[in-house]
Amino acid sequence: MLREEFVDYVICGLEGEIRQRHETLEPGLKALRDEKQQIETELRRLVEMIAVGNSSSTVMAAITEREARLREIRNQVIEPGPGSLQEKLGELRRFAVSRLMRLRGLLANPTAIHEARALLAEQIGKVHT
Repeated sequence: MLREEFVDYVICGLEGEIRQRHETLEPGLKALRDEKQQIETELRRLVEMIAVGNSSSTVMAAITEREARLREIRNQVIEPGPGSLQEKLGELRRFAVSRLMRLRGLLANPTAIHEARALLAEQIGKVHT
């Protein structure tokens, strides 16, 4: 039977890989946050133009365009679907759960000891790299 420290070690390896995969999401999220902030600033300026009496159709069209882009950004981050944050986090969770379930199944089956060792060696290798 495996000692608890070893299992903790393997779980830490999984956690490290999940963290690494999550970090690949961060630049995209930062870019969306930056774009959102820029669009909000532009919207404030456009609304100020209307407040001082410049309510041209060009200004109104610019407001409509920026509001549509803000909705796209919010949907990309919040709504489930291809490329969304929810989808990527779901992928991370499925990855971790599948690895742990596979390991659990292998450890419970004495005839699969070689496969269990291979999976553990693969995971431990990822911890050290």
